[in-house]
Amino acid sequence: MSTEDGAKAPIRRRERGERRMAQIVEAAAVVLVERGYENANTNLIAAQAGISPGSLYQFFRNKEEIARAVARNYAAIFAEALDQAFLIEIADLPVEAMVDRIVDTLIAVNVAHPALRTVFRGWDAPPGLAEAIRPLQEGIIDRVTMIVARRLPGLAEAERRVIATVTIEIFRGLVPLVLLSDTERRPVFTRELKRALTSYIAAAETDAALHVR
Repeated sequence: MSTEDGAKAPIRRRERGERRMAQIVEAAAVVLVERGYENANTNLIAAQAGISPGSLYQFFRNKEEIARAVARNYAAIFAEALDQAFLIEIADLPVEAMVDRIVDTLIAVNVAHPALRTVFRGWDAPPGLAEAIRPLQEGIIDRVTMIVARRLPGLAEAERRVIATVTIEIFRGLVPLVLLSDTERRPVFTRELKRALTSYIAAAETDAALHVR
């Protein structure tokens, strides 16, 4: 082996390792969607990746580590969707138009990347996974609070966060109906999700306006 080949060997090994890790993470995303976090395991993930469990353990110690890697992968995708959904100028739109823009953007990214609804399924995630996704969850609350502040500048910060939190929980509660429905019924549930959000936000704004006066 030449000196040049010897120098390139570690690079090739590293690249192979990176490809294998990406393969495992991609397989894990599929298993998480099909089985859910609780029912997923390293054997299922290894089988989906087409490798032995022993090969998987060369890169990840357990399911939680793999799930954190999946979360990191999808965090960038979801963060980009949040940037699109929560442009500050969207707060100046009428309530219905604002809700349409936000919901359509978030539904689209979840449909395109089904693993998102498993990885970011809620605040009740296992400790290790919750730690990985906490910055995104906090970012969601901050962004919605920012929109509320723009629309209702007279409200105290604590009241803004209450409205933001309830808005997020309405979305979280109803979005599974949208994502798990077939293509025929998805528009129906999307409409009802938008109706629920629009009704709550409009009522909160009316109530806030009365109290500010």
